[in-house]
Amino acid sequence: MAIRGTGSFDNDDAVEWAVAYCEMGFSLAGSTIQIALEDFSNNRLSASIAARAIAAVEAVAFTLGRGSPEAQRYFKSATPADPAGAEALIDEAKDLLSAVAKASELSTRWADVGAAEHAAWVGSLSALQDRVTGAPNPVPEPAPSGPRAAPAAPTPQRDDVAQAIATLSHDIEALRRDMNQNFAILARRSEELCK
Repeated sequence: MAIRGTGSFDNDDAVEWAVAYCEMGFSLAGSTIQIALEDFSNNRLSASIAARAIAAVEAVAFTLGRGSPEAQRYFKSATPADPAGAEALIDEAKDLLSAVAKASELSTRWADVGAAEHAAWVGSLSALQDRVTGAPNPVPEPAPSGPRAAPAAPTPQRDDVAQAIATLSHDIEALRRDMNQNFAILARRSEELCK
């Protein structure tokens, strides 16, 4: 399982799961969450299953109209699902995210990378949980009154550039996989037509 970032779809397992979801429909989300919860209760929640389960929770948020921009991109070709089915999975989705964050092979891998990276990954899971539950975004504090200072001129930050490059690399890789999958589908269909 190759991990490229803290986002829900920054790994191959989640991307492959999203492709399957678009073909199979919302029932895949429920079964994936159930399998992951069963594996957690049996103390064997692997990184791959955890990554797929996070993608399944993204599908729940997407169905509830609270999908991330990544989910919008990956699930745009999926058959629209019934929000009532997604509502029924909210509690299980919350339990799953808690389990993945605390006691999964994926959490251990992030902890091995470093404390800051692990905290960023756990933060992404918390943001996903907020989207699933419909928790309101925190209200920004009002700006202090008084004379306003001129806005600081933007300065390029090395971390911002590195993040932009990583994001572009991830997007290019996702497009490459999508293109290869589409070529494989076209090849199969053309073979079927030639028979």
